[in-house]
Amino acid sequence: MINVWVCCWCGKNVVLGLDNFEQKESEEPDSVVYSLRKFVYLALQNNPNILDALFVEKNHIIFINDFGKELRNLRYDFLSKKVYKTYGGYAYSQLKKMVAVTKKSEGKKLEGVNTRLTILKKKRNGCRIC
Repeated sequence: MINVWVCCWCGKNVVLGLDNFEQKESEEPDSVVYSLRKFVYLALQNNPNILDALFVEKNHIIFINDFGKELRNLRYDFLSKKVYKTYGGYAYSQLKKMVAVTKKSEGKKLEGVNTRLTILKKKRNGCRIC
């Protein structure tokens, strides 16, 4: 599966507030085009999808211009202690979905998954990144 993330500089009408553009999504291929403002905002919030885009290995990048290279050079500046909460919350929600799908399709719980969810939740609430 290919995920495509694009960050674009919007036209003067968007910059001046006359028009609005934050993002546009497409399913085939799985892609999202973000305005620069939205991309930077999400990066500062330590959004897992945006951080994945910034930290993807070079050999997985299809195209990048000088501006994109500059954003990648700043990727460590976007990281904060929020990253623990955003990635922890993302992982926790994915595990909950997995349990719900398994319960629905098989009519039974996965052994040990509920225990792992509880441990993850406790760790997320009680751990700090320094």
